[in-house]
Amino acid sequence: MTKKLTLIFLLSILSTILLYAKPSDEVILYDSEMSAVEKDFFDRVDKKDRNLSIDDLFDGYLIASSVTNQSDFNRNKAQLNKIRSDVKAYMRSIKNQSEYERARALLFWLYDNNVFRTYNEKATLASQVLDTGTYNCTSSSTLYTLLATESGFDSRVEFTKQGGHTFSKISTDQGEIDVETTNKYGFDPGVKYFDGEYYHTTDRTHYPDRRTLSLNEMIAYLYENTDALLPHMNVFNITAFKKAHYIYPNSQHFRINIVHVLANGIFNNINSGNYAEAKNLLTQALMFDPNNVYVIEARDYYDRKVGDR
Repeated sequence: MTKKLTLIFLLSILSTILLYAKPSDEVILYDSEMSAVEKDFFDRVDKKDRNLSIDDLFDGYLIASSVTNQSDFNRNKAQLNKIRSDVKAYMRSIKNQSEYERARALLFWLYDNNVFRTYNEKATLASQVLDTGTYNCTSSSTLYTLLATESGFDSRVEFTKQGGHTFSKISTDQGEIDVETTNKYGFDPGVKYFDGEYYHTTDRTHYPDRRTLSLNEMIAYLYENTDALLPHMNVFNITAFKKAHYIYPNSQHFRINIVHVLANGIFNNINSGNYAEAKNLLTQALMFDPNNVYVIEARDYYDRKVGDR
């Protein structure tokens, strides 16, 4: 191993002992990997050490949905801000209703005002909701939860491995309520709602494997639903995995994928004679997870094949 890489390796081991001060201490995002819109966002993520404001989270909802071109971002953000403004005004108009009624009314509002128009299983992206009104469980539950949070509710996204389904959960004066956002009448499934003419209800489903996602984690997982991560384990997808981890570092899913992609890239570049890029990827891997078995194998392979050349 060269002296430089030895020093990097030792410093990396030390860094795993200390708490990372901010995301950039663990993950390197190069300017070439980001648009200007993304750079501004990830600079904020880094500066705030992931303690994002509601405005940051709304921006993240767009950016993780691949809205990274400045003009597209400006257009979608204006649409989103109009929805946020209208929701604030509406929630003020019903402030005397119970928390339960207001939380349910928010879901009604999204349908009655054509924010949610047509269900499409593949409509994961924020831009699809804003531009066409098409939505799926991921895009609708994320937007509902963001708006509910901004309206003062304790609201979260719930995820279940059963079908890869997401929905919302909200705290009200009547307890913790599930919200199946893909249905206008999905608030508090199993409870009948009378609209003055008809009764409506959504079947209550038991999810044995459900878990709660923070908004940071939900936004990070939006990367999982974009073409940027396909095909999996491709070295060119390292940027998307790093961005997801940058926002939410506590998921082993993103960490493992980053390590695998970096290690594969090191081996591939060594075998193709691209030693400079192999060294670059090895430096990133040693910074990110120096004690990982794949990183160690990649480092040893680099030493054997490249050494000091």
